[in-house]
Amino acid sequence: MTHCSRLSDFVCSALCRFVLFVVVAVSPVAVQATLFDDLIGKNDGPMPVDEAYVLTPSEISPGRYSLDWVIHEGYYLYRDKISIKPAEGMVVSDLAYSESKSKQDPLFGNVEVYYSDASVGLVLTSTGDTPQRGQISVEYQGCWEGGICYPPVTKVFDVVSATGSQIASSAMGSPAAPSYNTETRQANKPVNTGSTEFSLTNQDRYIEALGSGSW
Repeated sequence: MTHCSRLSDFVCSALCRFVLFVVVAVSPVAVQATLFDDLIGKNDGPMPVDEAYVLTPSEISPGRYSLDWVIHEGYYLYRDKISIKPAEGMVVSDLAYSESKSKQDPLFGNVEVYYSDASVGLVLTSTGDTPQRGQISVEYQGCWEGGICYPPVTKVFDVVSATGSQIASSAMGSPAAPSYNTETRQANKPVNTGSTEFSLTNQDRYIEALGSGSW
């Protein structure tokens, strides 16, 4: 009879996750990446990140874009891990998020997350008098409900900013995104909705979560 068969399913699963956590926490970065990659695609592990979170950008009108995620069942996306950095010569002047849900996370506490889908609408305004071609860098992070969080993912997309008059004109026809939770940002600054940092070395909180049965 194996050790796992003598333990409850919960305790066995928790012990396995804890062992994986300890191994990853004390390993060099390159080894961490290898260990995580080894889990991907296994029957009892998380799927590849680009399958768990499918991100599609679309241009709504000049300077107005929508970032839309389709999130696989059993996975969730952190709202405060979505970060957008524009190229030189443009600014994210408006930002709107689709409605998120509160989740009591064993590592981060009470956080806002997305299940099933997520959308971010943004307006890219030129800092000069003409539209600017460039790229935006979009970073995001999510977790598998099975107990594994992905490292942050960064995607880069080609965009074209618009002048203030172009944006004002297009806004009269059709808005780029929902009007709730809109924020104004400064040029060339990463846009991030929170400052909570993900760390595999947060052993005290992880062990406490396992002991309390909240994981």
